[in-house]
Amino acid sequence: MKKSIQFLYLLILLAVILPISSGNAVAQTTHDGTITIVGTIMKSSKILTDDGKVYEIGLNSKGSDLSEMIGQKMLIKGRKTELSKITIILVSSFEAVKPVLKKTTKS
Repeated sequence: MKKSIQFLYLLILLAVILPISSGNAVAQTTHDGTITIVGTIMKSSKILTDDGKVYEIGLNSKGSDLSEMIGQKMLIKGRKTELSKITIILVSSFEAVKPVLKKTTKS
């Protein structure tokens, strides 16, 4: 029974960590409503995620700073708001996502 519970905790932990650490992360929402996404910053203050969703960058100082990172892949945390068919993220923090280099084998 104890091993089953430990295994369940491990699965939950992996389900949370793996999407964030991989290049193909989808939006993750915490219990306090903070959302974490990974995406490429586009012109017109937009973020394009790896799964094809588009977020508008909210108007605050962090959002303004993020909007200048056009073409860069970033990990972004903030609060999500839906307005009509537009999804806005009010940015609380962001950081660059380092590309994962794949090892090549010699033949």
